[in-house]
This record gives sequence, C-alpha cells and structure tokens, in this order.
Amino acid sequence: MVIPVTFRVNMAVQDAYGNFTPGVEAVTVAGDISLNNWDAAASPLTQSPTNPEIYEGTHNVTNLPGTVVSYKLCSRAACDGRTTRSARAARRTVSSRSPPAAPPILTWSS
Repeated sequence: MVIPVTFRVNMAVQDAYGNFTPGVEAVTVAGDISLNNWDAAASPLTQSPTNPEIYEGTHNVTNLPGTVVSYKLCSRAACDGRTTRSARAARRTVSSRSPPAAPPILTWSS
C-alpha cells in the first residue's frame, strides 16, 4: 500500500547558529526501504510559502498502515551515516497510517 506522508522541519535554530541558510541550502529526507532506501537526493523538502524557516514535502511510503518507518532529515551532506553532519542528525520514526497524517513540525536543534 502506498501512503503519502508529509515531513516538516523548522530550520530556524540552525539558521541562527549559522549552520544553514534558508533559500540557499537544501533539506531532504532519507529513510528506510519503504521510503527511499536512504537516498537523500530522492526526497527533497521545499521551503514553506508561509514561513521560510520551515521545509516540507510529501513523499510516498510503501508499507502496510501502522508500520514504523525510520528516517533522517539531511542538510549539506549525503545522509549515509558516513559524514560528520549527517551522523549528528538523529534517526526518527513515523508510523504510516491511512488516512495519512503529518508528523509534527520538527525543530533541527542539534
């Protein structure tokens, strides 16, 4: 079953630290095989039209409803666990469900 899931992250803290420049740098989501098999380039997030600090995107998860999907939010570097930047980004989980529900807006604070 294909379930659309909306991923959202607030980059304001990283912007304040000087680690991220909204509108210039990219944010993507990489996840387990049900999302994109950890291919950070496959699932970009785009800037929200109402808040330039928030990046969001809806991507299909191929799984049974209720299945837990692991993912990482990525910026600047490939999210393959081999780079310093992506290694600091925590793995998160979301439960796929139908009808789809968006996870809360996350704050990338570390």
